[in-house]
Amino acid sequence: MNNEHWTTPAAPGQSHAVNRCEDASDPPLGGGGNGDGESRHRQFPRHRRLLPQPLVLAGLLQACCLCTLRAAEPVAAPAAPRAETAAARSQRLFRQANARWQQDTNALEPAWQFAGACFDRAEYSLNDGERAEIAQLGMTAAHRALHLDPRSAPAAYYLGLNLGQLAQTRSLGALKLVGQMETTFKRSIELDEKFDFAGAHRSLGMLYRDAPGWPTSIGDRSKARRHLTQAVHLFPGYPDNQISLLEAELKWGERKTVATHSPHVAAILEHTRQELKGEEWDAAWKDWDTRWEKIQATAGKTDAGKADAKKQ
Repeated sequence: MNNEHWTTPAAPGQSHAVNRCEDASDPPLGGGGNGDGESRHRQFPRHRRLLPQPLVLAGLLQACCLCTLRAAEPVAAPAAPRAETAAARSQRLFRQANARWQQDTNALEPAWQFAGACFDRAEYSLNDGERAEIAQLGMTAAHRALHLDPRSAPAAYYLGLNLGQLAQTRSLGALKLVGQMETTFKRSIELDEKFDFAGAHRSLGMLYRDAPGWPTSIGDRSKARRHLTQAVHLFPGYPDNQISLLEAELKWGERKTVATHSPHVAAILEHTRQELKGEEWDAAWKDWDTRWEKIQATAGKTDAGKADAKKQ
């Protein structure tokens, strides 16, 4: 088992172990590390790309047929409105955030909030052209926020995220953006490492994990582990932190570590599901559940393969 996964540098004269789940019965969303302990995050939680749900018109057609065939029958109560899809919600929040920012383009908070809404809206883009256009809007808003306040951690963070969206629309050109993403995430960490549940640590860790290594790019396993572990240390109860670290361990072939810590992560997910609930978290939970199931399936296949090998 890799002990680096469980420890972080302690303050002078102190020593401590970093446990993924300090108390499985009550895994904290916040706390840990230095700072004010506030769990600041944006309204729309960050998640991986999800396909927009198609519009369904069958209900309307069926209603018209029933009105024709049952004209003599009592009129039934109107059907309950369909729940807003994650894609529709991101579009609504995008428009609202843009309207707030346009009311005062010299205001700091509306600027970086619109940058965050651009990232979330770009997750549901239908093509690269749309994704790039929305990402550019987010980058413009983030740059404006940084012009107003160069020490704005949210602005630096969302600049990095929108650079990531833009990078998805390019092939070889994406590598040129990786260095900019690294710089902005590092800056956000310097200013406020706790913002968005340690979002800059989490994002920078995934960047180091997924980018090609030297000399092509900045990919680095030790740096990835350090930042992903720090995100878990700061917010062990936030699912994306735990899942991102498990995914990295699987990628690095550390399946024994994943199997050891999976029960603790399962307890965290069960507990946190009762705290992070409501329509603003639906898309995030859909993403987390999908990734968690994939982790379990991958780890399970590995264990089964080893058992079969021993029998032979």
